[in-house]
Amino acid sequence: MSTHRFLMLMSAALIFVAACTPGIEDTGTSRADVPSIASPEGSPLETSPVVLSDFDRVLSGDVTLEDGFEVPTGEVWAFDPAVSTVVEVGGNVVVRGSLVMRPSSGEVVHTLRFVGIDEALFRGGGMEPVPTDVGLWVVADGMLDLQGTPVAAWSYEWQAEWVGDEVVAAPHTPGDYTGFLPVDGPSSVPEPNALGYSPELLNLTRNVRIEGTAAGYAHVFIHSTRPQVIRFTAIRYVGPDLQDE
Repeated sequence: MSTHRFLMLMSAALIFVAACTPGIEDTGTSRADVPSIASPEGSPLETSPVVLSDFDRVLSGDVTLEDGFEVPTGEVWAFDPAVSTVVEVGGNVVVRGSLVMRPSSGEVVHTLRFVGIDEALFRGGGMEPVPTDVGLWVVADGMLDLQGTPVAAWSYEWQAEWVGDEVVAAPHTPGDYTGFLPVDGPSSVPEPNALGYSPELLNLTRNVRIEGTAAGYAHVFIHSTRPQVIRFTAIRYVGPDLQDE
């Protein structure tokens, strides 16, 4: 990994942490009631049942928007809470209103995927969307409401609920910083190291996903006046590499 990509990934991580601030503005949910999700402080995250007609636009099933799309100020767009939905875009997604991705159950998966990205075209330097810098832009009064199904994110022991998920064991051998080994059950959990420490097991599977592809990394840019809601969401293939310019 180049130094530039490492820094971009670190920037994305900082944005992610900042976006988890528990100030909430509820903009919609599924057809059915959604259980409250505890905030980091322990206070419940209030959710109000609404119907699809409460949204200005609903994206459902397999959707391809080659030029991307923009959620206008004052509008609320949502992925269908009851239907697994993959939206593939070849251009920017600009959120000036609200974008909601809240699956109604763990069996429903919502994915926003940026495809066909040429990282060599990225220029950077813009506080407003830049056409060549393909990714998710949350600007002005824009808000993300991304709430995947709660899952145990990590443990020192295999969790029964993880069956079928992508789980890895973090490196725990002194000097090993890259050996994240796949784990598919209790029998494949690495033994404790020579110091007696067991590895941390990380569950990487989420049913709300924002991503580029292995062939072209996207980015996430949040510069909004409103607090964001990002919980149990996977963000991957982000942090374009400009090293070769």
